[in-house]
Amino acid sequence: MISFWVAYFSPRQKYDKMLHAFSWGRWQEVLDQVPKLRGKVPDFELTTREAVAEAALGNVDQAYEMMEHFADSSEVPRWMYLGRLSELYEIVKDYDQAIECWRQAYEEAPKNPTVIIDYAYALLKYGNDYSLANQLLEEAEQQHMGEMIELLILCFKGILELNLKNFRVAESLFLKCQSGLLPIAPTQPLLQLFVDFNRAYLAITLAELGDSENAQKIYELALPRLQALGSEQVMDRYAEVIAR
Repeated sequence: MISFWVAYFSPRQKYDKMLHAFSWGRWQEVLDQVPKLRGKVPDFELTTREAVAEAALGNVDQAYEMMEHFADSSEVPRWMYLGRLSELYEIVKDYDQAIECWRQAYEEAPKNPTVIIDYAYALLKYGNDYSLANQLLEEAEQQHMGEMIELLILCFKGILELNLKNFRVAESLFLKCQSGLLPIAPTQPLLQLFVDFNRAYLAITLAELGDSENAQKIYELALPRLQALGSEQVMDRYAEVIAR
């Protein structure tokens, strides 16, 4: 669901401190911030962040109960609810259900570019339907998009090309994404998170190309974030490639 929140929430929001903690997996800090923000930030936003933090801390049943409160809410679009529910499934590593949430969200809002690219991103991370992921990214590019969404699409297309073993094309896309994100990310926690994931995939690509020295330099920049968020899939993928 990251693309939606990157697109529609700015660093001027009062919950910026909570987003920073969220983007670093500091889950208890997220929970500590929630009471201070009640009445200042929409309940759906706060509760869904709170639910992810609770799930990450092992309180999974409680987290699902918190999300269930919004399942049939007339104030929350169904696609938005499903997108946030996907984050909960991701945090408990139920990736099939995370993809299913995005499939349903796409059915609800097939013209929403952030829904389209987040569905593609889920397929690229956790699935193997690269044809559908490519189709979705092409659909998104036909929509009206802001600059940040265009930058995220570069990263997602890079992951697609990496998965298809088109390593030079992937490298170019990750570098373009990086050059666009770096100037605007310092004040935006969720963009900072994306900078690190883009770096991680760039490092994997460079390792695939045999440039292990530069791969390691870039990977070390991303590693604290990967470790903080428990991103085993990305870390394992890098370790596998660099060990060849």
